[in-house]
Amino acid sequence: MPYLIPPDFLQFDTDTFRTSISKYIDRKVDCLMALNTIRKRLNEDYDALSLLDALPPHTSFQWICIPSHSHMAIQIGNVKDRDILAFLVQLGDKPYEVRYWSVQANRPVSGTSHTVLSQDDVVRLSLFAPFKYNADTSKSSKRKFSIIIKWYFMLRGLLHDGVGGDYNDYCKRLCDALRKIYAGQQMDKDRGRRGDQIEGSRQTPMTVDESPEPDEPKSPYRLRSAPQTIEKHVRLSPQECIATPAKTPTSSSKDDKTDYDRLRSFLDSHGILYLLDNIPEANAMQFVTQGFIPEAQPKKLFLGRHYKNDCEIYAYMRPSRDWHEIKFTLEDPRRPLNITQMRTEDVAKQRLLHPFNKTFPKDGPIDQGDRARLTLMVKWYFIAAGIATNLVLQETKAYPGRLRCALEYIANRMGPAAAKPPMTRDASIPRRSRLHDTSTIDESQIQNSLAGPTSSPPHAGQSLDLPAPSSSTTSRSTRHKPNIPTTTPNIIQTTTTLPSHPSPRGTKRPAPATTSSEDADFASLAATLSQDQSLTKQINAIDEELEKLERKKEIFMEAWEKEHKGVVERRGMVEEERGGVRKRFKRISLKVAGGGEE
Repeated sequence: MPYLIPPDFLQFDTDTFRTSISKYIDRKVDCLMALNTIRKRLNEDYDALSLLDALPPHTSFQWICIPSHSHMAIQIGNVKDRDILAFLVQLGDKPYEVRYWSVQANRPVSGTSHTVLSQDDVVRLSLFAPFKYNADTSKSSKRKFSIIIKWYFMLRGLLHDGVGGDYNDYCKRLCDALRKIYAGQQMDKDRGRRGDQIEGSRQTPMTVDESPEPDEPKSPYRLRSAPQTIEKHVRLSPQECIATPAKTPTSSSKDDKTDYDRLRSFLDSHGILYLLDNIPEANAMQFVTQGFIPEAQPKKLFLGRHYKNDCEIYAYMRPSRDWHEIKFTLEDPRRPLNITQMRTEDVAKQRLLHPFNKTFPKDGPIDQGDRARLTLMVKWYFIAAGIATNLVLQETKAYPGRLRCALEYIANRMGPAAAKPPMTRDASIPRRSRLHDTSTIDESQIQNSLAGPTSSPPHAGQSLDLPAPSSSTTSRSTRHKPNIPTTTPNIIQTTTTLPSHPSPRGTKRPAPATTSSEDADFASLAATLSQDQSLTKQINAIDEELEKLERKKEIFMEAWEKEHKGVVERRGMVEEERGGVRKRFKRISLKVAGGGEE
């Protein structure tokens, strides 16, 4: 096992050299004894020695010398051409503590070319195995993270005081960290086996493909389709979850549709496809290529900015166990490594883009349903952009119904400015047409009533059809002419409601008054609705202006407070200087009055 020789070995004084040798041997003995004690306790008390031996050896990592601090550092990660280093420092007689640096990759380390990182910053970065499996911001995970790093320094022979505390507590935490590492390694192996058939990524852990078939040319997202006989036993089709059995398509159409197509079909089948008009399309959103989380989707979604420092807020879609989860980060474009993970309830308090700012109430606390609604809409845009093509519906069967509820909630938050359902006036137009048809029929009936007395009722064998006017009609009317009564007073008495001189076209019945009143009501309603929408848009525009003014006010107040503080401090310094001048003036005055000299 190679060890680093301390610098005090290079002293030429014989006594000092012997003392250094003695201390070095004692340290190595203590280190070996600590290693043996830890291995023994892990084996006897926790039966976890196999987990310890399964860790990568310390020789598999890159160890870098830091000349300015006389330390050896281990590389635990790499982010955007910068290496993440961890090394040990000891302050006085205190136990060794872990410190973290970020240095430029493939360049010598100097005292000025590094960036100091906190453990909270490090655990959010892309780290190597096995360190990444205990990377978390909780207090217990931080201690486990440090224990694993110190273990490698102990193996390297650079941690001389061993545990430096209670072995029982140390071994218990080390065992928990080892079990978490083992669980993470198994998850990575399972995810790798499930995602071997996905081209160029590990983005679809639920898809299984057992034959190396070529890419399907009809698929726009280059997703390989598994044979139907295999896919039937692997997972349920998303269409079976979003459609009734009567509407479920055939198996030949399942492979040609993505989650986006299925969701649109679901919304269309429920008559709520118009709700998508309330949110921007996917091509209007900003997706950025990311390398911060390698196992996540290749792009991250821009959501908005922080209300104080204008840092950018992004959403990542990464696998977690058997589903994909959404992670939010706060990133400073001027400092690429300044990435902070955000909670969902904290994201909701920032300046978000539409429609993400409509997924929670404007005022009041953020509950679990609001958080789920925000992450659900983020997943929708990953689906609509073609990044997550066939993942979400396989993992969350209830996603279509939840998407419907989220879209309805957004429409409710938008108020009158939301898109309205398609206008179906089938119930009103036929009614009005029936009114007009009735008036036409009444005219013909009037004409028939006028002509009725001039013709006798048809015989039993005579047809009731009225053919077009012809010579036969004339002869037929001539044949029945003797049956017409010749006394006109009877006609006048039987038709007292008709005018005395009826026109040949008959008397036209006036249109019902209800038709014109309905037209006026509809016109008034349409004008009122249009005016309401116009006023609502004006109110929304004014609200946006008020929000901008509030943000300008906050920025101005921050700048004012900073400037005011500086002026007050400067005044204090000048006032202090003036006090000194006055004291000196007083001393000089006293000396002059006493006849002395300064």
